[in-house]
Amino acid sequence: MNKKSFSLIELLVVIAIIGILASLILPALGKARAKSRQAVCNSQHKQMGMASYMYNDDNENYMPSASSNDTSSRLGWKDHLVVYLAGEVHRNYTGAAPFRCPDSEVKTGFSNQEAGTTYNIKFGDFRFNAKPAVKITDIESAVETVVIADSIDDTSWVDVSYNLPSENAIGNRHNGSLNLLWVDGHVQSATQTVISAGKNGEQDYYYLVTK
Repeated sequence: MNKKSFSLIELLVVIAIIGILASLILPALGKARAKSRQAVCNSQHKQMGMASYMYNDDNENYMPSASSNDTSSRLGWKDHLVVYLAGEVHRNYTGAAPFRCPDSEVKTGFSNQEAGTTYNIKFGDFRFNAKPAVKITDIESAVETVVIADSIDDTSWVDVSYNLPSENAIGNRHNGSLNLLWVDGHVQSATQTVISAGKNGEQDYYYLVTK
């Protein structure tokens, strides 16, 4: 009884076919994983949006300031929102969801900076420019004003004006785009180019908040 066996050529052909199939499937799987992480980031922006609205209700319609009342704290706006998300303020939350984007690649050594999200400083910042908190009713266009956005992963730049987010502080880590939470509560994905260009001749149009 003769046993049928693979020749070397047949074996090489099978290996080549498997390699071709893998090369076709793996990129698709990578894109699917990236889309999944973007969807998680999108959901986290919505959670932060809900927390912001609850903060508004408890604080006479004022938006959370970019800095906390504790001027020694570097956690800023997250200090205001965390009580509506975790129920307890602790010093490790900034490196975790929902504040941390699952695609963030920021490497600074500080968990609050490595979260990969940035907040509109024009809602007020008690530390740097003594700008008081802004009421949500003072925002002219809620549907076109950014609250929170994906930040850049490159930390080699220095923004001495502290006007964040700005054209050099928003990122494009989600396949060339970034997730944005707007004042009216909706979350949108947009390209860095579109957001950086602004509107009506204002480069920071999407961060202007007062009438």
